[in-house]
Amino acid sequence: LLINRRLTDPAQADAFLRPDLRQLHDPFGLPDMDKAAHRIADAIENGETLFVHGDYDVDGVTSTALYVRTLTALGAKILYRVPNRKTDGYDLKARAIDWAHEQGATLVITSDCGIQAREAVAYANSLGMTVVVTDHHEPGETLPPAYAVVNPHRRDSTYPFLNLAGVGVAFKTMQAVVRLREPTHENAYIQKFLDLVACGTVADVMPLLGENRVFASFGLKSLARTRKVGLRALLDGAGIDTTKPLSSEAVGFGIGPRINAVGRLGDAAVALDLLLTSDADEAMRIVSNLNEFNIERQTAQKRILREAHDILAERDLEDIKVLVVASPGWNSGVVGIVAGTLRSEE
Repeated sequence: LLINRRLTDPAQADAFLRPDLRQLHDPFGLPDMDKAAHRIADAIENGETLFVHGDYDVDGVTSTALYVRTLTALGAKILYRVPNRKTDGYDLKARAIDWAHEQGATLVITSDCGIQAREAVAYANSLGMTVVVTDHHEPGETLPPAYAVVNPHRRDSTYPFLNLAGVGVAFKTMQAVVRLREPTHENAYIQKFLDLVACGTVADVMPLLGENRVFASFGLKSLARTRKVGLRALLDGAGIDTTKPLSSEAVGFGIGPRINAVGRLGDAAVALDLLLTSDADEAMRIVSNLNEFNIERQTAQKRILREAHDILAERDLEDIKVLVVASPGWNSGVVGIVAGTLRSEE
């Protein structure tokens, strides 16, 4: 079984079978981390307003929540936003920059996005703002003109683990800032946010090897006993029994689809509110809303899949290598799931 996972070295096999927090790499090994962490720490020290811009999926929402919670605890002035899939689209845009600039933000931190947002970053620069990009998606031919670009997939990166989720990069970035600002609290920080980093990592279907395996192993244990009101409400609302050890299925089929559903059909800001609230009643109201969105998503998914099958039944698929199935009435937030289902049925 280990060989099938390409773990032929005894030390690698031992690390795989016995994950340990000591296996986590130094966050300052990521490219531009020294610049990013010092710029963020200086902004907190100088009382600047920081704007965190995330994404509308689980990885983006959890990483944004991690930034907001940590930066707030460090005393930072915070603005934050996750885009609406339908009205804002994906990634950092000029409109979001304008809003943050009007609110007095001087430092922009992207979370699970930004590596392709060259125009938006250049626009922020023109307004005198500083941009720190933290992302895990593949860079293009040129990096955005940001003050710092923290991404393990950079061509010049020497970081030993490439497959961090966006929340993993955010976790590392805040770990570095905590080390600069409150070094005695670094271990407490790690323990406090393993639940969020596990949720984003598992839900984003990252390979559970290396650091991700450590995040998942310890994070799922942390999730079962989490004191974050929103996560606790999500676990209850998904019917997940936390008296038993949690597996990745609890996130992949319980928590993840509920957060993703509101991002696909509504406004992901609702899910972010859930991960930030300390009000148990508000948390339960939001979870009830997320459950309704998830049911709506399931219904739409089944309908679109059925209609796609009807279209395909009229076609001769022999020797077809690329298949395009479309309809004006299909929800753009759901078609990706249906496409994946059709591909797996081939």
